[in-house]
Order: sequence, then structure tokens, then C-alpha cells
Amino acid sequence: MDRLFLTNKTEIHFFRAPHMVQLNPSDIGSMVYGVTGEAGAQHLASMLDKTAPIRPHILQILRAVGSETEVPTVKALMESAKDYETLALCITFMMELGGPSGRAAVLALDRSQLEPAAKKYLDEVRPKAEQVSFAANVQTLGKPR
Repeated sequence: MDRLFLTNKTEIHFFRAPHMVQLNPSDIGSMVYGVTGEAGAQHLASMLDKTAPIRPHILQILRAVGSETEVPTVKALMESAKDYETLALCITFMMELGGPSGRAAVLALDRSQLEPAAKKYLDEVRPKAEQVSFAANVQTLGKPR
């Protein structure tokens, strides 16, 4: 599966009345690995430190199929990352799926070794991450639209 789907850049486009279906490589990977459950997510997470060229693709798939279980692995990558792309994908994973431990990892991130674009991104998202709390969620969800 890894050889066929993680390195594949092919998109799938077809018309199935009344819809045009467009699947990018991350969509396809999410469907392939998603049906394997937590074992598939753990397999993908285990590949993060070995597969730099396809790491962004793996992180995008993990956003769809992963869970808080992968936080330690993504955290280790996030703490060693210096570039914007890897950092942004890790932070997105942590804030969407990481729960309290993911948020804590983002807030504890040391910006001193980051490239300028990554520092700028962290400076932009850190205040937003600081605002995430149970009380803030209750207040937001309690407001009528």
C-alpha cells in the first residue's frame, strides 16, 4: 500500500451524475488507510521520521485518519522541525486531533531554532491556541447564530 499510495501523485476525476468527483492524492490515501483503522494511523505515524520526501503527504492523511494516539510521534517531529511546511502540518494535526496534549505541545514549542517563515507562523497561531479552552468552547457553542 505504501508504495502504491504514498508516492502516487495521481488525481482521480470523473463525472457521476449529478456530481463531478475530484479526489487528490491525500483524499485517496485517507480512504485507503482510513479503512484500516488505528493500525493504519499508527503505521503512517511510524513512517514520519523515515520518509522526508513524502512526510507532508503522510501528515495530511494522518489529519483524516489519525487520533490523539499519534500525538507523541507528531510531537517529536514538530519539535525537531525547522521548516514552515512541516511545522504547519504538525500544528494543524495537534490542534485538530491532539486534544489537550496536542494543544500543550503547541504552546510549549520552542521557536528559537525555527526558520523565519515557521517562526512567523508559530507567532500567528500561538495566541489562537492559547485561547482554546473548555470555557471558550462552551461560550462559542452557547451563542445563537
